[in-house]
Amino acid sequence: MQGTQAAGQVSSDQSLLLWKDWFRQFGDYLHGRRLEILRQLVPRQFSSGLDVGCAAGILKMMGFSEVVGIDIKAGPSVTVLASAEYLPFRDESFQLVFAGEVIEHLGRPMTALIEWVRVLRDRGRMIISTPNGLLVNVHSGNPEHKRMFAPDDLCATIQRLGLDVTYTRGIFTGLVSGRRLFRWIPFASLKMALLRLPVPLMLSYDFFIKGEKDVKKGINSRA
Repeated sequence: MQGTQAAGQVSSDQSLLLWKDWFRQFGDYLHGRRLEILRQLVPRQFSSGLDVGCAAGILKMMGFSEVVGIDIKAGPSVTVLASAEYLPFRDESFQLVFAGEVIEHLGRPMTALIEWVRVLRDRGRMIISTPNGLLVNVHSGNPEHKRMFAPDDLCATIQRLGLDVTYTRGIFTGLVSGRRLFRWIPFASLKMALLRLPVPLMLSYDFFIKGEKDVKKGINSRA
C-alpha cells in the first residue's frame, strides 16, 4: 500500500494557525458529519470494541461502554497507552475496531492495518475514516499528518488482508477548499446540508470504509 508522504515541512507556528482556522471554519462541521455516519455504521450492540487513537473517546461519547480506548497520550477515555501499530491484545479480541482519522498520522500504516485485522474477530467489523489522499494535501487540516491514502488503494489493501468491504462513503469534495467556502456561508444548517450531499469516493475530501473480517480468506501474500 502506497501513501502520499509529506514532501517538506512548514513552520510549526504557521501550521498551528492554519489548523486552528481550518477547524473553526470547516473542521468542526466535518466532525459533526463524521459522527452522523459513524452512528449508522456502529452496531447498536457489540460485546467488545477497540477505539484506536481514541483521544476524547468518540465511541464512549456515543454511549458505548464496552470499548477499550488506546492512544499514545493519556486521557479520560484512554484505557491502554499503546501505539496503533503494535497492539497489546490477543488475536480476535474485538467485535469492532474503529480508527477515525488515525491512519494518516502513522509512520507504519501497513503494520497498523495488519494489527487491527489481527485483533478483529471473525465477522467482526472494522471502520476507518481518513482524508482522501488524491485531493487533500498531506498537511491540510492538521500539521501532524504523515501520509494520505487514495480510497481505492486503501479498499484494495483491506480486502487483501481478508476483509470484505461492505460500505464506503465520501464526505464533501476535495476539489474546493471547505475552509474558504464555509467562511462565506452564514448558516450552520446550510453547511451541514452541503456535507450530507452524496460525493463520489474519488472526489471526496474525507471518506469512510467499513469492512467485515472473513477468516477463511486470510491475508493475501501480496498485501
